[in-house]
Amino acid sequence: MRSKGAVIRVSEQTHESLKRLAKEQHTSITALVESATELLDRKAFFQAMNHGLADLKRDPKAWAEYKSEVASLDGALQDGLADEEWSSTDFT
Repeated sequence: MRSKGAVIRVSEQTHESLKRLAKEQHTSITALVESATELLDRKAFFQAMNHGLADLKRDPKAWAEYKSEVASLDGALQDGLADEEWSSTDFT
């Protein structure tokens, strides 16, 4: 059964780019647009998260409370894996 879809208008240049990219990636234009949309959603999520953390850092009391809460969760997974160093900029 074919799922319902919608038609969107794009410029000829964008359509040609989509066709080229889909061909290069051996996929359909639909799958390509879905993948690109998912990536943009993730990017927006992490940008919002980073802005929220930046706002939190500007309030020393709120930042201390946040760090205390995060520390209380340390080891909660108990998965036996070593801690990894990362930065919030890894997601943007």
